[in-house]
Formats: sequence, structure tokens, C-alpha cells
Amino acid sequence: MPASACILFKDGHCVELTNGERTAGKGKGEAVLLGALRKANDAPVTAAVKRVSPEEDVTFDDYEVRGLQIEEGKMRQMDGQPPFLPVLTADAHPHSPASHHKSDGTKKKLLCIAMPFLDPDSFIEVNKLFGWDGEADADSFNLLKAAERFRSSGSFEEGVERLRGDLRVITKALLLVTQAHQGALSRGGFSWMGSTGTSCCPGTCSSAMGRSTPSRQTTA
Repeated sequence: MPASACILFKDGHCVELTNGERTAGKGKGEAVLLGALRKANDAPVTAAVKRVSPEEDVTFDDYEVRGLQIEEGKMRQMDGQPPFLPVLTADAHPHSPASHHKSDGTKKKLLCIAMPFLDPDSFIEVNKLFGWDGEADADSFNLLKAAERFRSSGSFEEGVERLRGDLRVITKALLLVTQAHQGALSRGGFSWMGSTGTSCCPGTCSSAMGRSTPSRQTTA
């Protein structure tokens, strides 16, 4: 068993977690972990690890799993082309999870994607830009959550009225995000809107046109 905290992937890669498991903001769910990914004959790479942990019954939430798998698929499809970062390694399927070994000797299953860490000075998260960070009703900006609320409504009329209100909020949110993206482009930056939600974490975006440090980069 590893002597220090780390995440072991099925392909043999290991992300060593140091300094009390440092984090780099929050993705769609849990805090993103920072660590050193070591590859044979290569210098360590600082990696950001987006993760999904199992529920109390040791199963994974289908919605969270699907979101992580979509994100991994899109990143692999783009293969590191700006504004996407490359996948260093990933285990995003419940039947073949990574293993999170903690410093206290315990371990648990984990679904995650490791990618190069992007300096947080290079971007600002859209949810913070518009004051959405930490809001109890953050799911108001999520179309899938709106569809779930519609299906769970007591009556069709109630569902239609609720969906109408949700769509007003989501449409306004998309307009604000579009304005932020246009502003970033006009200042030499670029942003990537995640395919599964309205916020993403540090480390999931890279600059446009191959620039290493855009003047300001927004994430959605």
C-alpha cells in the first residue's frame, strides 16, 4: 500500500497527493484534487483530478457518472486541441474505478479524470463572475435538473409553469455566459463551456490559438 496519499489508476499511473490533499476549486461536484502525476522517464506533471465518489451504499450517482464520462469523451476527442486540455489518465466507469489511497491507510473507489493543472490566475469561473458561487439554487441553471423537476411535478399544469420559469432563468444565464465569452475573446482569451453543466473547475480549460497565458479566461 502506498505510504502517502495517492490515486492509483487502472493503467498503472499514480497521482501523488501532497500537503494535506491540496484542492484547486470545485467542479460540478467535489473539490478538485492537486497532485504530481509521474510517468516513466518523465518529470512529474502537476495534475488536477476531477472526481466522483461513491454514495453511502458504495454505488455511484448515475447523473454524476454520465457527466464525467461525457467530459472525458469530449476531451479525448479533441486530444488537447485548444481550448481543451489533454487527458493524462482517467477511470470514469463504475465497473473499473481508480483507487484513492488516503494517508491514514484507508482507501476507496473513485471515478476521476486527471489533466494538466491550469494556473488559476489565467481564468475566472463563470459562477463566481456572476455571483452564483455557493447559491442554494445553483441547479436553477441546469437544464437536466429542470427536466427532472418537470417530470416530478404533481400535475402537468404545475410542471409546465415550473418549466417556463426554469427556462427563463436558464436563458438569462446563457446570455450572460455568452457575453462573458465574447468579452474574453475580445481580450485575447478563450473559454470552454462544459457539456454537462454551467460551471467547471480550475484545470479544465486552456487558452485559444495556442497561447500559454490568456489575459483573462472564463470557464462555464
